[in-house]
Amino acid sequence: MSAHDHPVRSFAGALDTAIAAHGLTLDRLRRHLADHGVAVSNATLSYWRRGLRQPENERSRRAVAVLEQVLDLPPATLTSRIGPPRPRGRWVDRAEQMPIGDLIAQLATPGEGRRSLVSVHDVYTVTEHGTERGVRTRIVLRGLGGRVTRYVVGYQSDHPGIVPVLADVDYASVGRVLTDPGAGYLVAELVLDRPIRGGEYAVLEYEIGGHATPPIAHYFRNLRRPVSEYTQLIRFEGRPPAFCTSYWQANASAPVHAVKSVRMGKSRDVCFVVRDGRVGIIGTDWRW
Repeated sequence: MSAHDHPVRSFAGALDTAIAAHGLTLDRLRRHLADHGVAVSNATLSYWRRGLRQPENERSRRAVAVLEQVLDLPPATLTSRIGPPRPRGRWVDRAEQMPIGDLIAQLATPGEGRRSLVSVHDVYTVTEHGTERGVRTRIVLRGLGGRVTRYVVGYQSDHPGIVPVLADVDYASVGRVLTDPGAGYLVAELVLDRPIRGGEYAVLEYEIGGHATPPIAHYFRNLRRPVSEYTQLIRFEGRPPAFCTSYWQANASAPVHAVKSVRMGKSRDVCFVVRDGRVGIIGTDWRW
């Protein structure tokens, strides 16, 4: 490991250390930034903290300067650790997913058929204590060519050291499972009960949970491939939050768009549906 890559000397390492020292959740940190007039999503903070993205444009660098104030750091503690702009191009998409991209690459299967995502439906449950119960996901796949036998899923915990758990799977069986405990990543191979070919469809469901977390006030999914319909439903087992908002970002370095209030249903749930095939980060925030 070079000095540049030392976890504390890097931007991500210094940010993670400062957040942990103050005992702040990403939600509280985001609210502190908002109080200073800086809008940064939980997704962006999470990616910065793990080194999956770095603040490169002027807007992001201004946000980092405010982070130094919020975290009581000397000026330039974080800004001086931001590396040079990363190369642009199609290959960068996979590189910026590291280390989860390394885990996904290990599950690659040569000769696997092609498929598209018809729909993704997330149901994220928050306990009466405001902590994460887990997320149950239903996915509909359509074969495009060849023989499709599996689907790889990934999940990222907000808290390094807390490893997500694949708790339940329907209409598929669990194949290889890889984790990165330090980064809080889980990648799992789901083998379809019935392989599909071009024009055929398959449904699979899985649940990730069973891991204790501090109270949380957000959920997001990063859609890297177009999907005809994406549904994000947040369920609250206890008292509902005071209000909820939904948002979209093209990526973790992009501005937050389409921020709007989401109404609560009688069953203490909020729902956000995207049907335009967009890619990027789609999330819901709430405040008690």
